[in-house]
Amino acid sequence: MDIEIVEKKDFEVIGKVAEGESEKHSKWVLPLWQEFNKNIKEIINLVKVDENNNLSGIWGIMNDINETFAPWRERGKYMAGVEVKENSSAPEGWKKWNIKGGKFIKVKCNIENYSKVFTNIVENYAPKNGYTIIGNVMEYYIPNSKDFYLFFNIKGN
Repeated sequence: MDIEIVEKKDFEVIGKVAEGESEKHSKWVLPLWQEFNKNIKEIINLVKVDENNNLSGIWGIMNDINETFAPWRERGKYMAGVEVKENSSAPEGWKKWNIKGGKFIKVKCNIENYSKVFTNIVENYAPKNGYTIIGNVMEYYIPNSKDFYLFFNIKGN
C-alpha cells in the first residue's frame, strides 16, 4: 500500500451535497456524483485549474450532519465537488465548503479495494503508527484514472 503523511493547506470546494444513512451510502452517493457531473458546467468559471488548465481537484468529501467535518456516525453528509478559486460563491443549487488544512494520511486506492484500504488505515496503520484520525475522510479523484486518493485528517506522531 502506497501511504504518505502530507500537509495540505486550506482550500475551497463547491459541489452537490446529500445526506443519508452511513451504512447505505452507496444508495445516495452515486446519484449525487451523477448530478454533479451533469451540472458541473454551471460552475466551470469558478473551478481552480493547474498550469496545464486541468482541474486542480475533484473531491468527494465526507462530513457529519452538523457540518463540523467530524467522521460519519449513523448518518452523514457527502459532497461531490471541485476545488474552486479562493472566495468563490456557490450559485443556487450548489454548496460551498471551506476545507481546513492540516496533516493527513494519503493513500491510493480504487473502487475494488476501497473498503479494505479504508479499514486498514483506520484499524491498523493509524493506531500502530501513533496517529489519531481527528476528522472527516476525503477522496481526491485523479483525472483519467480509476485510482484515487483517500485523505484521513490526523494528529500525532
